Amino acid sequence: MNLCRARYSAYCALVAFLPLCTTAQECPNPQVAPQTRAVRAPPTAALNGIDGFTDIDASANQTELRANGDITLEGDVEVKQGERVLRAPRIDYSAAEGSLRIPGAVELSDPQLRLKGEQASVAAEGTAEFFNTEFELKARAGHGSAERIRVSSGGELTLSDVRYTTCPGPKPDWELKVGSLKIDEQTRVGTATNARVEIKGVPIFYTPYISFPVGNERKSGFLFPASASSRGGPGLSVPWYWNIAPNYDATFAPTWYSGRGAELGLELRGLTQRHRGVLNGSYLPDDQRTDSDRSFVELQTQSNFTRSLRLTTDGANVGDVDHFEDFGGSGQFSSITVLPRAVQLEYLGDEWLLGARAQNYQIIDRQIPLDDRPYTLLPQVYLQGYFPDRVYGITAAINGEYSAFTRSHAGVQQAAQRLDVAPELRLPLRGPSAFLEPAVGWRYTTYRLNEAWSTGSNGTERSPTRSLPIFSVDSGVVFERSSGRTGQRVQTLEPR
Repeated sequence: MNLCRARYSAYCALVAFLPLCTTAQECPNPQVAPQTRAVRAPPTAALNGIDGFTDIDASANQTELRANGDITLEGDVEVKQGERVLRAPRIDYSAAEGSLRIPGAVELSDPQLRLKGEQASVAAEGTAEFFNTEFELKARAGHGSAERIRVSSGGELTLSDVRYTTCPGPKPDWELKVGSLKIDEQTRVGTATNARVEIKGVPIFYTPYISFPVGNERKSGFLFPASASSRGGPGLSVPWYWNIAPNYDATFAPTWYSGRGAELGLELRGLTQRHRGVLNGSYLPDDQRTDSDRSFVELQTQSNFTRSLRLTTDGANVGDVDHFEDFGGSGQFSSITVLPRAVQLEYLGDEWLLGARAQNYQIIDRQIPLDDRPYTLLPQVYLQGYFPDRVYGITAAINGEYSAFTRSHAGVQQAAQRLDVAPELRLPLRGPSAFLEPAVGWRYTTYRLNEAWSTGSNGTERSPTRSLPIFSVDSGVVFERSSGRTGQRVQTLEPR
């Protein structure tokens, strides 16, 4: 098969499955029907250079092999190759021309694509054509039609009079219409002429010519339109990609929401030898349903100043608490209750880690009880150390943390400080069939609370402290034996 594996474009999904050019070399006795058997295509020019060609299964109610080499499969014809299935009432193969013709209705299906056409043909040089087609792209939940689909032997795909939408029903809310679409697998570039986007039959965007990348190649231009949704109604996004530099790019996503208005989305990405970052944002001025501006911004960065010193930031903010309910689109986003914001600086040594963190939250769900709302952490300083195989094989470890918490509770600012230290010593003793690892440690934790924590007649202890010794022993044995007739398997039993 001349299979063109293109990504990120619904058009490219067509390329991957249209050029089906399979015929029968051997046919069963025409008096026996139905007949199914594994066959290979004849060595004609139509199949020269086909990649990934494998055995196929063909079945039909009647099979006719003529003296001149022509083959006819008729009646519930089904041709399978892997997960691709071609169905038609009749398939004719001409040995003289080396061509394949399907004079009636044809259906081609695959896990990613379903295509129906009134007729199809494959010429000797390998060019395939489908006429008056309807297609369904399962991965994108999209469907559409094309008057003519042509796949050349060189891998160029041409579609004429194309319509595409992700909306169900005969009258979609939005539809993409293209006069001519070409995708060249050799140059990895697609072009379209007379392309327009219609919403409820009204054109809102038109361009006489656009080009776009096929696959992973980066190229400035429009990307494939995508559907959007909100609680006010459906929407449509027409992204535009800007290849700023090899290590910088941006995607602008103007989106129109029915009943709300126009929104502009932005994703900006950057990457250098020591730094990387992503900025996401959207802004919808004067929402027609709420009479207010709607916004969202998110920033993620990581800076490696040296091999050991690293700074990371991760934060987001919405202009109103109903943003994810209105524009989330799926339960994953509409169920967000808080947005964390954090800055973290770490220094990593060979055997220890020293870090500092500041973190707070934007409360999205106002129904969260006050006692369950998260604290602002400013700052938190932590130390982790691991020192294996020291004196007499002893392994030492330590975890320490100092944190300062604040939270507004019923109009009162609660504040607390916590110190938590946990040193530990371990002695790993291991043999070929048993191990013993005694450990001894100590856990010390102390708090300092402000006046806002005092409740009740006796109040709350302002400086609670705990100091705990910790002892543990981890031991086990390993039993192993060969099993099976030839001892090819090994059974193990490891009580611990």
